[in-house]
Amino acid sequence: MLDEATSHLDIESERSIQDSLHEFFESVTAIVIAHRLTTIMEMDRIVVMEGGRIVEEGSFPDLMRLPGGRFRELWKKQKI
Repeated sequence: MLDEATSHLDIESERSIQDSLHEFFESVTAIVIAHRLTTIMEMDRIVVMEGGRIVEEGSFPDLMRLPGGRFRELWKKQKI
């Protein structure tokens, strides 16, 4: 389980660590907790929680296709 493992890193360092972790965790299950959504873009499955409940789940492309979806809304706010 990784809880905000790269939250205090610059973008370049974060990308380097993400690439290494992605390779390391390729054949195992990893739980990654993140507020910076770019951290989880490449994950196989993303679970969006709100108020302690699962409100959406799916891959990044699946969640981005949901009109009015919570993940999509959060993504747009972070990309501004």
